[in-house]
Amino acid sequence: PQYAKEVLYQQKAVSDTGVNPRFVTNTSSRLKKTFYHQLPLTFNYYVKPTWSVGGGLLWNRFYGAVSDHEIIRHDNFTNDDSIVFKGIVGSKIDTTNSLAKSYFQAVFETQYKWKRFSIGTRFAFGLQPYIRFTLPGQPEKKEKNHNLQLFLRYELWRQKK
Repeated sequence: PQYAKEVLYQQKAVSDTGVNPRFVTNTSSRLKKTFYHQLPLTFNYYVKPTWSVGGGLLWNRFYGAVSDHEIIRHDNFTNDDSIVFKGIVGSKIDTTNSLAKSYFQAVFETQYKWKRFSIGTRFAFGLQPYIRFTLPGQPEKKEKNHNLQLFLRYELWRQKK
């Protein structure tokens, strides 16, 4: 899973039919978390025998997402709102209008080795947007993500020389 900045990516208002509609149903969806399969390709250079720096590309393929979905029914006569549905929607979201099926990120990383331990950090930022959406009355919006990963590794097995 990848944390995603909460984004209102879908909003719709539907009025009842007729000359003077009584109810308006407002539907909105907010992105909470995304799931991608990732394939990194990085090249590292050892500045010292124990310290390396590197960079490369990270390809992300969409797997699923979690969003907060809300449906509110507004009564135009009494000016009251009633919640029809409010909750988390499962991990398969339609990608035809909003989430990219795949996108690339640039990666920079550094790593320090000490005996069998390695500690490092990786920073990745989007070269392409992972979500494109249009809200009513607004131009198209795009969001790129970025993340910082810290890691600690332990080498379990070494080949004898």
